[in-house]
Amino acid sequence: MSQHQQPNSASDSPSSLAGRGLGGGVPWQTSPKLWEKLKPLARQMRCEPTLAEEKLWQKLKSKQLLGFKFRRQHVIDRFIVDFYCGEAYLVVEVDGGIHDYTQ
Repeated sequence: MSQHQQPNSASDSPSSLAGRGLGGGVPWQTSPKLWEKLKPLARQMRCEPTLAEEKLWQKLKSKQLLGFKFRRQHVIDRFIVDFYCGEAYLVVEVDGGIHDYTQ
């Protein structure tokens, strides 16, 4: 690091993301207002899974994978993730056409 460069501020470090659940043991949260908007979309997506999502769900549901509970089409912040395991802080996204779009 040169003499003129400042070290990363606390807001740039991974640990600063802990309050948002992105690296520190605090569960991810969505504001109630946003959750109310995303909830119907997540429900619709659960009713209309892609073939890949349906196949993976058959292996993940009912704690079939080492006893871990997975949720599908789970709202985290402003995203709806394909599968989420809260115990392991794990998100699984299945590739598909929706991932071709950016904001």
